[in-house]
Amino acid sequence: MVDVEKILLGFWLTEKSNFLTSSKNQYVFHVAIHATREQVRQAVCREFGVSPVHVNVLRQKGKVRRMRVTRRHAVAIRGVCAKKAFVTLRADDKIEIN
Repeated sequence: MVDVEKILLGFWLTEKSNFLTSSKNQYVFHVAIHATREQVRQAVCREFGVSPVHVNVLRQKGKVRRMRVTRRHAVAIRGVCAKKAFVTLRADDKIEIN
């Protein structure tokens, strides 16, 4: 059983994701780090009532920032990692983004 609230964290809204939605009927979601491709597919089916054709998942590493501790020493700190899912739907299926 897939818990949708723990898998799908929200839409990934950028200029590129809006372009993909309008041109290729592809939606981009922010998903949990531990989520698999099949879990994302099941969560989208359960939440929106559509069946995805393809689901591509990628991990995005956090940005590395350097912080100066003293005049001679610096520490590298990595930001929060994220995971995105690109979900492709059939031409007649749509998801309403509020």
